[in-house]
Amino acid sequence: MIATFTARLVEAVTRYRSEIAGPHEHLALLRWQIAEGHTLDRRDTFPGHVTTSAYVLSPDHARILLIDHVVIGRWLQPGGHWEERRASTPRPRARRWRRPV
Repeated sequence: MIATFTARLVEAVTRYRSEIAGPHEHLALLRWQIAEGHTLDRRDTFPGHVTTSAYVLSPDHARILLIDHVVIGRWLQPGGHWEERRASTPRPRARRWRRPV
């Protein structure tokens, strides 16, 4: 059986909270949205929705790739909105970022 997006998200949030999060990091808004049944895999869901990103380091780990997000005026790691059709193909996406420095 293939887990639904929400089931995978709940699993990731639960694991994050138990293994990584600090003592005051509760993810309250995200957990509330999950409980209310918000469609967090759609970019038109507010007050928030799931996005994905990755940190891309140079081979010597001395530099990091950041993208100028002109809409919000911030430098961010590469990423974008969650798209289910791409969720099962992380390797081709990772290879896309492997370029000579």
